[in-house]
Parts: sequence; structure tokens; C-alpha cells
Amino acid sequence: MKPNDWYNLFLHTRDLSIPSGQPLYSYKIKQPEFFDLTSTLRDNRPELPYWDCCFVLFATEWWRKFYEGGPWTWDPILKYIGHPNLPVADRNRFVSNGFRKWKRPLNERLNGKDFIGTVIIECGLPLKVLESEHYLADLITDLYQEIGAISSIETEHIELARAISIQRRVPPVFQKDAFLHLLLQFVTELVSINTKHGFTSADTPVPLLDKLSPGWRAQFPVRIEDSAGRKFIEQLLAGVSKAHTHQPVLIRATHEIHHVAHQRQLNTYIHVKPGLYKLADLSISTTDFDLLSNKLEIYISNGSGVKRIGYAFKDPDQEGFHLDEIDKYPVPGTSTDEWSLYLLDPKNYYKVPLTVANAGILKDGEPLIFKQNDNTAHLWKLVASGTSKLPFGIYWLLVAKNATLLSGAWTPLDNNLTDDSTFTLYEVTANLSIEHGNNSFHLSFSDEPENFTYEVLAQPNGFDFYQEANKAIYRGWPKIYKIRTDGIVIGQIRTGLEYLQDDSWLKLSPEVIGKVKIRLTNNNAVVFCKTLQVLPADFSVEFNTDEKKVQLLHSSRFSVAVYSSSPTIITQHGSGHSITFTDPNLLRESFEIGLTPKGVKAGAIKLTIPCPKQQLYFYNAASEQLPYKASLYLHDLYGSRLNIGNLLPYAQTYRLKLQLIDAQQQEDISLYRSIRVPAYGNFELPLVALKDYMLSLLSISANIDAGILISCDDKAAIEIRQFEFNLDRLPAGCLKIAEVKDIASPFDLLAFRLDEPFNKEQITTIECQPENEQWTLPSREGIWFIYPAADLKKQFRPTAYKLQQEVEPVSTITPPFNRLYKVALLNKEERLVEMDGILEVMTSDHTHPDWPDMYALYQSLQHLPLSSQDVFTRLSNHNNAIITAALLLPEDMTIQLTQEFAIIWPQYPVEEWIRAFTRYYAYMSTLTPDYVVQVVKHKLDWIGHHLGLTAIKWKTEQLFFDNGDNQASIVPTMLASMLITTRLNGEERKPGLRARHPEDKWPDYLRSDLTTLYKKLPVEIRAWIPANLPADLKSVVYLPFVLAAAAAQPEHYSMPKPTPLIKFRIREIISFDEAWFNEIYNLILGFLINR
Repeated sequence: MKPNDWYNLFLHTRDLSIPSGQPLYSYKIKQPEFFDLTSTLRDNRPELPYWDCCFVLFATEWWRKFYEGGPWTWDPILKYIGHPNLPVADRNRFVSNGFRKWKRPLNERLNGKDFIGTVIIECGLPLKVLESEHYLADLITDLYQEIGAISSIETEHIELARAISIQRRVPPVFQKDAFLHLLLQFVTELVSINTKHGFTSADTPVPLLDKLSPGWRAQFPVRIEDSAGRKFIEQLLAGVSKAHTHQPVLIRATHEIHHVAHQRQLNTYIHVKPGLYKLADLSISTTDFDLLSNKLEIYISNGSGVKRIGYAFKDPDQEGFHLDEIDKYPVPGTSTDEWSLYLLDPKNYYKVPLTVANAGILKDGEPLIFKQNDNTAHLWKLVASGTSKLPFGIYWLLVAKNATLLSGAWTPLDNNLTDDSTFTLYEVTANLSIEHGNNSFHLSFSDEPENFTYEVLAQPNGFDFYQEANKAIYRGWPKIYKIRTDGIVIGQIRTGLEYLQDDSWLKLSPEVIGKVKIRLTNNNAVVFCKTLQVLPADFSVEFNTDEKKVQLLHSSRFSVAVYSSSPTIITQHGSGHSITFTDPNLLRESFEIGLTPKGVKAGAIKLTIPCPKQQLYFYNAASEQLPYKASLYLHDLYGSRLNIGNLLPYAQTYRLKLQLIDAQQQEDISLYRSIRVPAYGNFELPLVALKDYMLSLLSISANIDAGILISCDDKAAIEIRQFEFNLDRLPAGCLKIAEVKDIASPFDLLAFRLDEPFNKEQITTIECQPENEQWTLPSREGIWFIYPAADLKKQFRPTAYKLQQEVEPVSTITPPFNRLYKVALLNKEERLVEMDGILEVMTSDHTHPDWPDMYALYQSLQHLPLSSQDVFTRLSNHNNAIITAALLLPEDMTIQLTQEFAIIWPQYPVEEWIRAFTRYYAYMSTLTPDYVVQVVKHKLDWIGHHLGLTAIKWKTEQLFFDNGDNQASIVPTMLASMLITTRLNGEERKPGLRARHPEDKWPDYLRSDLTTLYKKLPVEIRAWIPANLPADLKSVVYLPFVLAAAAAQPEHYSMPKPTPLIKFRIREIISFDEAWFNEIYNLILGFLINR
């Protein structure tokens, strides 16, 4: 057969008339075809047409089938086809022409064409190499980890690949450019597949990809019909997934444009995906993890203050925290305002910043692309930024006003955004080029879209002062990750970054410092561009308060400026600088310094630093320093803070005291907390973080006018009151402010009747009469509850008035009292008794109309103390009803009831929980029969995490979902004994209860009662705790045992009557070490209910 005949037949059998340009290995030459090809080349002269095409195809297949390692040479190939003496010049010409006709490029090397290297690349990995050289998969895995976020193959990647191959002692024959190029193709395909399907996050990647993309194996440069090739690919994927460096699980911010009534508003929302966040996700060390509490709080912080928006729960076994789901929480303020998210430990006030993907995207200067929501016409969601490839459609393009649109089609939109004047909005439907700040961005449309975000992630920058103000300043270069739009992290960007210096873009190196603009480019387009502030990794700050001096260490590469009205002297010495304040009074709290790199054109890094003096002050939301024992109110907490400056060369511990102020209480009732401030650091405690403790103290008092005194080391103190003023009723049926108060402007009152079913629509607004600053009461008779609106800056004490006309008195409601509102006219003693009876009925009737009315009432009054309504007070004290409420009502209400009424959830008997869940399951089965299991399991998960009742969760799941298999969940006696011993005394790398509190004062409330009840426990359980336990440890150690016994067998064990003070004391014992209490309580309860 002539070469051209064989060539045409080969293409014809593949339904081709000309070559497709695909790699030669992918034509998958069959064994008979290989035999015929060998004969054709052997029997015909090389000068014949298409002999060159046949020759390069044969060479690649021979190499794939027979190469076993050793030198790269043409000799065995030429000998196999009977042309051992083919001249080198002719061979090179045949190879060059042959690959050109197959539409394949020749590989290049420094000294010219790489003919045999091209054969190596075109053959894919040789079969016999796959069978014998196991280290290739490890080498590719290493390459993926190093450059896996970059999909291009550049010269520097070849050098990196060579360095890794040398480190792994790969034979020199496999360190050549052509073979390394082939391995990098594997990396490219791994990146492509992971970008589309995220296989590195899967435990079993091969089944996942088989399901999502059955033809995925064909993307690799290897023949997969051979068993060796298929096995190699699957082992490679498994290895890459297993060795894949743990990437951060990012919390996301989304951005939307709302287009309503000819106005466009740009809004930002936070999304926290529920699940386990590992320590690496949170930048928490294992040492710090051991010291953190069981329950952390999630806060959002902006210029106005901080607000709690969720919780995180410790998982000691998996070393991480389970974060609450937060779905589309609106970020306050405008979309370009600064804000941040962090975890706060309410026990020791340890703060953990949370990285939020896309949080700063509006400030990066990149083009932002929005697409209309399929289901909501007025809503446009951010779908891409920077250079992007998008599906065909209509988009809105948001760019800076000084950006230039160079080419493409666009339509300016008339209405600018209502919250910001720095952007311009366009409608685009075709490819577009944008120029902004020396960068070119391209927006294109394709059937195969690609768009990613790029996030800067840094370890804590090491500054223990003003962490919020300095959060965007890095010591050493931070890590940058490439992230898919669904939040999956593709990998770390390690190469390809450039920085701007003197109007030129240069390759980025670790030595670059300052306020630096960086970018990543691809095919002459800017993928992303950001400005970062980077200090040397060894830069640090020290203080000398005696000399009023600040020392900057390793700052010699900067010029230093001080932005302060106080006079200073700046001196450079050695590798650093000193800043001395000459004002002896030095009243300022902090100041800014500017650090500008020497010898280059760059902006200054502005670092906020404490003034060199010891500081211990309270500040209000306006950052005004408060005098000793100044008054604040609960509604003032947002933005107020305690600032502690410890500028000594060693850490210090400060004592925080919260004391109940109540004339009706005879004894001193206080809470104490410790705050540890590191050396040369400052600590800012948002007062809103203390709100739970304040509510816990206030729950003791029946006096709605009680307050809290907060002091720190007896050097700074403030008083927190609930209400700023009261209202007085005048004889003429009017209300007036009781005391002379400076109110900014007249305000309205809100009111509703307590003796009618609650309905939000019937809330009445009582307008102020500005001429006399009075309010006229409603004319309708009844029991009226008067209260302030949630956004009223000065809150007054809510009150109830009975309005009754003389001619027609309020009618008396007679039994039966089957609704809560019907008891409003009774005297207090009768009212509370009747309320308890109605709540008991509601416990068994989930369709009772007072359940939705109660939640509606809560929604309207949640900014007030819930004790202002008898119904909430009685609900908190009714065992059956409060358990039912925890299942039936939304979770936010359960949390606030728990905080304000010091509810001790572990005290309730297991039997009551089981009965409540049985009713709840039956009720939900009627509402959502197809989803009842998911609904009930979600509620059980929430109760296990938020209420600390994992044993109740486990027992209920066992009864409802485990087909009665009780044996599988019984806690063996020996295991329980061993766990309790290790939790009390600790084990390797895990401090126990005693070791976690070496210097703390242990609460010993209720010691006598707890000791008496503890002695009634079975001997086998008491044997798990040492008999010689010190007296001051007994309350903390015994409480989980006693409460578990009371919950499991209430007929044998009963706690003291739960007065508000006793509940407060129990909560104090639990909160001393919640990790100990929760684990031991649930362990003992599980042991007892399965005996």
C-alpha cells in the first residue's frame, strides 16, 4: 500500500477528510493499522507523498508502545521500519513536514527545533513507562500543588517542573523539556477538570467525575483504552485529591442591583454555608483551639459598630467549628463601606477574623458584570468580574467613572446607583474591551463560559493592636486563591503575578514591599488587579510608655511620617526608627504613621498605632471617651466599646466585672470575666458582646428599672440602664415625659390592646403634639400597651394603661379562658394562673391560634425586654410549653427567651422532650408529609448545637429513625469512665478541665445542694470522679452529673426550686467551662437513659 493510500484510509475510517489538529496519540491507532503502517513505511521510499505523515504517526505510536526508558534516540524507530541509515537532514525534514501536515506544532528548545521531543509530547505517556515508573503520578501531583491554579504552561513552569523532578530524583532522561512539557499538560487538564467539577474536594473523585462527565479520561495525554493508562489516570486523580492541600472554605459576599421605580440600589449580602470549618479555614492554631469555648459568636463590624448575626460550635474530634447557616444577611450601610466578619469567644474575647470572598470586590477597580435574575425581573446579580467569558445574553456592566470602553457594543443606562456616584452602568450584549488604570480587561461571550474570583488570604498579620483598622496590611506577601463562582477553591496563585513600579509592570517577587498594585494577566488581558499593602515579614512595633516612644523594627527600607497633631520627633537608627512624643499630656488614643518605600514611586502604607501610654477607657458609638460611671443604655451598645491598651513588653490580664444594680436586691450579684491582652497590644471589646451577660443578670430581677455596672480593674466604669426616661399619665388623658429630657425631635409612640388578639396591622401610632410635647391616649377603651419603636434613639420605659369610659365600662370577659388575650383584664394572680392553663392546652395543640400570635408579638417587641409581657415570662417557666415552643417557634425567639430568662435546657426531663417530639412529628407530618424527616432532623441538629442537648438529639433520632435499635448506642461503663477521667485530667496535647483554669476562681455556688444530690447517684457513676476532689471544684464537676440524673430520672433526683437567682447561678457554673459541662452531661444522660 502506498503511503498516501494508507493515510487517506486512516482518515476515512475516522470520518475525516483532513487532519483535525488533535494530538496524534488521540487518533488511537489500532494494532492492525500499526502493522499495516509499519509495512507501508518499510516497503516504500521516503520521498513518496505522505511518507512523512505516516512516519511521524508511526514514530509517536512506536514510542508509546515500546519506549521503556533510557536515551532518546531515533535508532530503534528507523531500524524497526528498515531505514536505519536515513540521513539526519532528511529525517528532520520529514518530521517537520509530517507534523505540519497533521496540523501539530514542533516543540522548541533553546538551540532550535526539538524533533524527537515533539514525538515524546505527541505520543502521550509511554505505556511501558506507565507500567514501571510509579513516581510519575507523584511528580504530577507535586506540579499540580505548585502551579495548579494557573492553566497556562510557561517557561518558568518548565524550570519549576525540572526543579521538582530533580528533588524527587527522577532519572535525567525524564528531566528534559519535552517530557516535562508533557507532564505539565496533565496539570493543565487537572486544572480544567477541577475548575468545572471541583474533584479535589471529593473523597472519591473518580465516581464523581464518572457521574458528572463520563468522558473525562479522554482529556489526558495518554491512551486510556490500555488498562495501564486507565489505571494510571485513576490513581493520579485519587493521589491529587488525597494530597491536595487543604484550601480555605470561603464565606461569600454577593452583590445585587435592585431596580425599582426608576432607581437602582447596589446591595451586599453575606452567605455562610453551614458545616464544619477546619482550623486551617479559620487560621486558628491547635493551641488556641484548645483554649476556645464551646460556643463562639459571629459578628459583623462596620463603621457604626458591631452586631451578632450567628454562632459557631466547637467540634473537638474534628478540630474545627460548625458555623450556623447565614443566608443572605444584608450588610448595613452602602456597598462601598468598610465592613468585616469575625468570631468572638464570649468567655475570653478571643477574636478570629473570617475571610469573606468578594467582600472587597467593589474597591478593586475591576469591571463588574451583573445578570438579571431568572425569577425576579428587578434583581440583577453579580456574576463575574475582571476579564471574563460568559454565556450569551444581556448583562449590566458596572465600571469606575474614569474607565474607558474601547471596543464592542454598549448602551449607557440613565440612572446611576443611588448609593454611590463613583460608578457608571452600561448594558452590554457583545464582546467588549475596557481600559482602566493602565489595565485592559476583556468581556467575551462563549458557549463554554469561564469566570473566577481571586481572593487575598493572609495569616494574622501579627499586630495585636487595632486589628480592624490594620486588617488590610500584611506582613509578608499573603496567599492569593483562584475561586469558582460557587465558592469552590481551585488553588493558590503562585506565578504569573506582576506589580506596577514607575509606570511599568514587572514580575512580582517576595522582596517587593509597600502599597503595591498587582495584577494577573492572560493572553494580554488583565484577569484581576488589586492594590495591597505589604510590609516586610519581620517588621514589628514596640512601645516605651515611660519615654512616650514607639519603636519601629526593620523599617529602614521606608520613609516614616506621623499623622498626628501631637508634636513628635522621628529618628532613624540601624534597621529601624523611633517616634518620640514630646507632649507630656498626650490625650490622643491612637495615631497613624505613613510608611513609604524609599527610592520608588509608591503610595504610603498607613498603620494605626496606639499612643505610647497605658489606656483603659470606655467609648461611646461616636468614639467619645466616657467619664467614670457615665450612663449608657441597652440601645446604645451598638458601636460602644471598652479599649484596653497594654503597651508593656509582657501580657497582662484585666478583670471585668458586671454587677446588677437593683434596689430590691440585698446581696451583691456580679459576674467576673478575664481579658488577656498580649504584650504591645490593645484590645477593643464591643459592649454588645456583653449583652447576653447583662440580660442574664437582669433576668434575676423583677424590677424593669434595674441596671448593670460594668467596671474594669476598678479604673474605668459605666452604668447600663434599660430605659432613658419614663412617661407620666396626665389627668386629661395625655402622656408626657416624666423628667425633663433633651429629646432631639418629637417622636411617636406605638400602642396596641392587650385584651384583643394581637395583630401587627392593628398597632396604633400615637403622634406627638409638638406644641406641648404630649401624646393623647387612644379613645377606645381597653388595656393598652404603650411602647417605643425599635429605631427610636432614646428609648422610654414601656407601660400599660387601662382606658375605661365612665358611661360604658370595659366589659368583663368570662370563662372559659381559652385565649391568652382573654385574661388581660384579670388581676395579676388570677391572670398568671389562667395563663398557665392556656399554655398547657397549647402544648398539646400545635394549631392553637396563640402560637402564631405569640411569635407576631415577639417580632414586634423583640427590641424590648421580653419580661414586659407576662406571656413570655409565664412561657419561660412552663416546662411543657417552653419545650414545645423550642420545637414549634422560630429559632431566633428561642435564643432570646433563653438569654433573657436564663432558661436551663438541660434541666428538663427526657420524657417531656420525647412527648414533645412525638407531638411535633405528628404535627409536621400533616403539614409537610414528604419532608417531615428532613424538618425534624434539622430541628434536632439545631437543638443539639444551640441548646447543647446532643443526648436528647441522639435519643430522639434513635426512637424515630433507627427502628428501635437501642443496643448500638449504649455507652459502655469502661468507656464512660475513661472519657471522664481524660476530660477532667487531660491527655497528650489536650488539656483537661483542671489544666484549662489554673488561675481562675472556680464558682462554688450551690455546692451543698449539688454535693447532696451527687451522693445519691449510683456508686458506679460516682467512682468515675476522685473522692478527694477539692471543695472549690465540686460545683463545676458535679453539676453535669446531677442535671443529667434529674433529666433521666426526675422521680429520684430534683434540683432546688429554680428561682431566677438559682437559674442564674446554674448558668454561671455551666459557662465557667461549657465544653466540660456539655460533654459530661450528654455522656451521663446517654448512659442513664440506656441502662
